[in-house]
Amino acid sequence: MTNFYMSRGASKVINTCVKVKEGEQVLLITELSHLSIAQALASEVYRVGAEPALCIMEPRKRDGEEPPKDIAAAMKASDVFFSIVGKSITHTQAVKTALSEGARGLVLTGFTEEMMMRGGIEGDFEALKPICIGMAQAMAGAETIVLTSPSGTHLEYSAKGRRGNHFYCMVEKGEFSTFPAVEANVSPLEGTANGVIV
Repeated sequence: MTNFYMSRGASKVINTCVKVKEGEQVLLITELSHLSIAQALASEVYRVGAEPALCIMEPRKRDGEEPPKDIAAAMKASDVFFSIVGKSITHTQAVKTALSEGARGLVLTGFTEEMMMRGGIEGDFEALKPICIGMAQAMAGAETIVLTSPSGTHLEYSAKGRRGNHFYCMVEKGEFSTFPAVEANVSPLEGTANGVIV
């Protein structure tokens, strides 16, 4: 019955965030503990006329650990891949290689059935996209960035020469995004940060 309630979220992920097209090869990488989420997504992939392939792997021991070689090869050959796992494989060579081959990737690390039904998944990602891109562009290369919070954070740093990054849960060819986080960021220039973080 839970899959029934996840179907609306699965439709949004497949049709809005990744825009899976008929005939595409879609790889869903998961673990037994996240299988119901992968199955809900696979059902929607099949419904839109694409071909889902479900790979279950042993949970990684730590974030950043490479997936098995067979799964890495399948990622490279896919049009779209989903990582629905407990420990992140986002920053791995397997992901970098798949993206360099033109795959689109969506990362659902630590995702739960509840998150497929309510919460961040309800965001209007189309509307958030230009805001997120604009924020990343504003921070990119900024001479000074000031970060404050009502709790007392006051941090200043330079991002001179640094690029802005944006993730808004929608991907094009060769891109990945985390889900359901919307994020704009820039790395501080080493040695320039000064202040207090609360």
